[in-house]
Amino acid sequence: MLEIYPLLPNLGGCGQTTPRTVSIGIAAFDRDSDLSVSYKRADEALYLAKRHGKNRYVLADGMLAAA
Repeated sequence: MLEIYPLLPNLGGCGQTTPRTVSIGIAAFDRDSDLSVSYKRADEALYLAKRHGKNRYVLADGMLAAA
């Protein structure tokens, strides 16, 4: 199961007037498997984050969110 989390809203500051958004897919690297497997998991998480709206990050299977 992939976990979806909202990011902090655009807080402005520093004279910024252009809104920015970010979508992030995060996967842990497993030393016992090929790097391409972790890359694919991160990529899948990224596109899931994009499908669920702006300013989201998704943790790939097997990852826990930091408290």
